[in-house]
Amino acid sequence: MQTTIPDDLPRRMRYYQSMIDVDSLISGCEYETLKESYIIFLCTKDPFGLNLPVYTFKTACKEAKDFALDDGVNKLFFNASAFATEKNLEIKGFLGYLCNGKPSDNFTENIDLRVERLKINEVFRSDYMMDALPQSFLLMKFLKSNKNHKRFFGNAIQLREAFQQAQKRIAKQ
Repeated sequence: MQTTIPDDLPRRMRYYQSMIDVDSLISGCEYETLKESYIIFLCTKDPFGLNLPVYTFKTACKEAKDFALDDGVNKLFFNASAFATEKNLEIKGFLGYLCNGKPSDNFTENIDLRVERLKINEVFRSDYMMDALPQSFLLMKFLKSNKNHKRFFGNAIQLREAFQQAQKRIAKQ
């Protein structure tokens, strides 16, 4: 969940999309078999200042805006601060819950119960905090602790492995 809106938010979304694609292709997929992907950011503040509750992005042709590139990429930003303007009641309830923490229907009550249970679970809390650290911080920490880091960055697979190693090292510190 995004509680602040950094300037690089669109680039961060692009990064996540590339990681999804690399993971899919690593496992032996052909380009044609790439699955539909969804990158979803839940934001407590408006990421673009248009006061929309949901921003949906799909790849489209600049010259023919109604012509979409069927690349299977879906990018969504949910803006909890605009929950009151959402017409879909389920989405409105969910965004309202993100904004004020108060469940308003069965769905958000179920989420609230699960969140409370997870807060109690110390293992989950530790993992959650590790995942919540900015990825760039983890990568920089790894680079500083490994003087021979260039050998790890020959391709995207090795970069991913290096990042995962950095997470484990920092978790032990």
